[in-house]
Amino acid sequence: MIKSIFLKYILAFLAIITVSFAIFAGVVSMYIINFSQETKETAVAYAAVPEGELAGHLEDAAAEFISQIVKTVIITCLWVLVAAMVITYLMTEKVISPVRAMNRAAKSFAAGRFDVRVPVKGGDEVAELAAAFNSMAADLAANEETQRSFISNVSHDLRTPMTTIAGFIDGILDGTITEDKHAYYLNIIESEIRRLARLVTVMFDITRIQAGERKFNKTVFDICETARLVLISLEQKIDAKNLEVEFFCDAEKMQVYADADAVHQVLQNLCENAVKFAYERGFFKIGIYDKAKWIDVSVFNTGEGISAEDIPFVFDRFYKSDKSRGLDKSGVGLGLFITKTIIDAHEENIQASSEYGRNCEFVFTLRKP
Repeated sequence: MIKSIFLKYILAFLAIITVSFAIFAGVVSMYIINFSQETKETAVAYAAVPEGELAGHLEDAAAEFISQIVKTVIITCLWVLVAAMVITYLMTEKVISPVRAMNRAAKSFAAGRFDVRVPVKGGDEVAELAAAFNSMAADLAANEETQRSFISNVSHDLRTPMTTIAGFIDGILDGTITEDKHAYYLNIIESEIRRLARLVTVMFDITRIQAGERKFNKTVFDICETARLVLISLEQKIDAKNLEVEFFCDAEKMQVYADADAVHQVLQNLCENAVKFAYERGFFKIGIYDKAKWIDVSVFNTGEGISAEDIPFVFDRFYKSDKSRGLDKSGVGLGLFITKTIIDAHEENIQASSEYGRNCEFVFTLRKP
C-alpha cells in the first residue's frame, strides 16, 4: 500500500512539473518571439541613428527581456509550489481521512460498540483496508452476539438443574416430599446432576480444543461397526419417539483411517441431534457410502430441519438455531462446533443440507487407509 501511495505522489509531482515546464516553455517562447519582433522593429526605426545609440537601446531591450524571463521563472516556481501543496494536501487527506475513521471506529470497538463502520470510497488499497476493517467489525459484532447468547444459554442450563436439585433436596429434608416418593425424586436429581456433568464435559472439551491440547491418534478401523455401536446406544431414545430407522453400508466392513474415538464422538453428536429433532414417528437413517478414494458418512432425519438463514452458521461456536429452546432444552450449541473442529483436524469435510420443515442431513468424509 505504501509503495502505491508513494507512486501516486511521484506521478502527481511529475504531472505538475510537466505542466509547469510546458507553461514556462510557452511563455518563454512568446517572450522570445516578441523580443525578436521588437528587435527587428528597433533596427528599422533606428536605421539612421548612430551606432552607439542603437547599441544602448538593444542593451535596454535585452535587460527587459531577461527581467521578464526571471519574473516568469519565479511565477512558475510559485505556481508549482502552490499546486504541489494543494495536491499533497488533497492526496494526504484522502489517505488520512479513512485512517482517522478507522481510529475512531477502533475506539468505539474498545468501548464495546461494534455497529460503527468506515466509509469505503474508491478501489485503491486504502479502500480495501477499509472494507477489510468493516468485515472485521461485522465478525466482532457477530462474535459478541454469539458470546451473549452463549452466556444466556449456559446460565439457563446451569440454573435450571441446580434449582430443580435444590428444590427437591429441600423437600426431602423438610419432609414436604414423603418417604415413599424419595426414590422417584432422587432419580430426577440424578438425571439433573448427569445433565450438569455433560455440560461441564462439553465445556472442558471446548477448552482443550481451543488450547490445542487435544491430540488425535489416527488408526485403521471399521466405520460401519462404529456406526452400529452409536445406533445401539440410542435405542431407547429412538424407541421413545417411535422412529423408523434405516442403516445402510455399501459393504459389510468399510475401513477408514482416522481417530476412532473422535469419529465416534462426531457420529454420536450428529445422531443424537438427528433423533432429538426428528418428528414423532419420523424417519432416521445412517448411510455409509464408498466413494472410491474416500468414505461418505450421512446422518439423515425427517423433522423441522434448519432454515436457509441458519445453515451457514450451524457449525459456529456457541451458535444455536433453536433460540426459543422449544426443542433443544439440554444443549448449549457446542456439539456441532466440536464436530466441525474434529473433522477439520482430520483435514476432512462436513456439510449440512436441509429442506426446512421436512428434513435435514449431515454428510462428512473420511479417508481410506
